[in-house]
Amino acid sequence: MSLPSHVMVVERSSDNDDTIVSSLGSLGINGISIEPGLDPESLQLSADTQPQAILVDGSCFRADNTVNEAQATDLARNLAKLSQLAIDDHIPLILLAGQGEQIKDVLPSAPWDDILVRPVSARQIANRIASLNRLGTMQTELNRRITTSARYGVDAPEGASEAPKFDDAAILILGTGLQFANIERVLSRHATLTGAFTVDTATEYLQRRDFDAVIVEVQKDGSAALEFAKAVRRFSRFFNLPMIALGSTSSGDWSDEAIEAGYTEILSSCVPDDDLERRTLAHVRENRYRESLRSIYRKARHMSTSDGLTGLYSRGFLFEHLRTMIMDAGTIPDAFSVVAFGIRDMAGLNDAYDYAVGDRMIRQVGEVMSYLLRGEDLASRYSGSTFVAILPDTDPKASLAAAQRISGVIRHTEFSVPEVEGPINIDISSGVAGYIPDETPEILVARALSWLQT
Repeated sequence: MSLPSHVMVVERSSDNDDTIVSSLGSLGINGISIEPGLDPESLQLSADTQPQAILVDGSCFRADNTVNEAQATDLARNLAKLSQLAIDDHIPLILLAGQGEQIKDVLPSAPWDDILVRPVSARQIANRIASLNRLGTMQTELNRRITTSARYGVDAPEGASEAPKFDDAAILILGTGLQFANIERVLSRHATLTGAFTVDTATEYLQRRDFDAVIVEVQKDGSAALEFAKAVRRFSRFFNLPMIALGSTSSGDWSDEAIEAGYTEILSSCVPDDDLERRTLAHVRENRYRESLRSIYRKARHMSTSDGLTGLYSRGFLFEHLRTMIMDAGTIPDAFSVVAFGIRDMAGLNDAYDYAVGDRMIRQVGEVMSYLLRGEDLASRYSGSTFVAILPDTDPKASLAAAQRISGVIRHTEFSVPEVEGPINIDISSGVAGYIPDETPEILVARALSWLQT
């Protein structure tokens, strides 16, 4: 997951380095600092410094802060302007609150996209921003895809909506059972809870049924919780499944390790009921919205826009969509990337088995690729045994990592067809090209394809 590059932070200035801006800076994130009473319109932001999130320190608005009536009015007015900026530019608006604070009574009203509760590390903040940005990318890409489909005369499917309430969530809890009764008391109105006392049992449950979230009780040094998260994330099916670690260890950097291992959020074992409920339900709601968008992506695909052999998008749709992507990206370099994949020695496969088996191999590789790519990535069959995918809001470095992961999975997959005894292994090459302003779709794709020959 790519971390944000610029974040606007509303917090009071401090003489020491203990600020949100400085903590984000340790991750290489440029914090755009703004005083709570400062008019955000006074900031000179360029396209290169456009924030990817607005983070508001809730302590600025607490009753124990000494502000006069005029300052309070400025705070409210400028928060309203920040809220409008977030809405107009599709920027996540995030509140950083203290544990147990009654959000409705103490903190200001605003269209918050999320509320993070202290203690929270810079890595947790950055990952949360990246996750919210990805949801925005998915929605934007869906709109683009529907627009491109309309040029082919394909009717647009209905849009996805985020249900504000639900009572049918399925949540898996892994632990000793010490926290289960409390979790059940807090979440039973919204979810059916399934308990697992061992990692093997939890893994078996995950394979057998679908869950909206997983809560893991952290024990001792937290190593078992880390290993479990890493094991779950190795399955592409569970790549987006919300995982919440409940508890902590004496290790100062354990939270960052947990985020790196794949946890969505870290909560204290003594987290207040309201915070546990709000955070868990927020992740379930977001995950369901993401899955709704993925479903609509599939519905947006039509016979006239698809490749007949693989069901992926056609080469013509790829280039038509790239024109829209280039128009939207304008002069921003690396706003998106193109990744090419090619089956090595396809001629040898055809000679060894025949062309019918070769076509089946192409189809199966396309299916695996479609499954491994994110919902917002557009996968197409370019020609023969060559595939090209567009990765929105992804720079070449992150795209290269994704391409290597996908290629590795395909190489270690044992493909099979009824006509051939035993498994068939496929070797695949990949190439990446980041968007360069003023480049045509044809040149951009050609750059990605050129890496397949090396």
